[in-house]
Amino acid sequence: MTAITAFQISVQPPRAGIRRLHNALLTHPRIRDCASELVYSYWVKGAADMTAGELAEIVLAALPGVHFIVVQLHHGKIAGSLPDAALAWLEAEPPPPRGPDYEPAADAITRLPMVAGLEYAAAWRCRQERMIETRAEGHA
Repeated sequence: MTAITAFQISVQPPRAGIRRLHNALLTHPRIRDCASELVYSYWVKGAADMTAGELAEIVLAALPGVHFIVVQLHHGKIAGSLPDAALAWLEAEPPPPRGPDYEPAADAITRLPMVAGLEYAAAWRCRQERMIETRAEGHA
């Protein structure tokens, strides 16, 4: 198998910017592939010499002010219950390195949650927070 470094990213549900994160994960030249089976949790196959700090800088640029964690995964030292497709992705050979004109394939895009759904959830959460704040101030 091609040498890669695997990571898991968990992000606090952001109010905005999830589209920027998905774009970075799908197009950054140091990232070879990405997938998400759990909402706001991403797996990344990076270049062999990529560090968690380097990936954290990519996430921070996409989601400034949002709390997140990047963890480097060690093959054979992870456990859990996942769909067969997720396990196959984890074990699959990554695509070739991305060049300057790289465009993500449709199957790569579909391995990430629907951006529209995540943006709708973020907008709904903001609306609920405003309603709670209004009630707390005695304006309900």
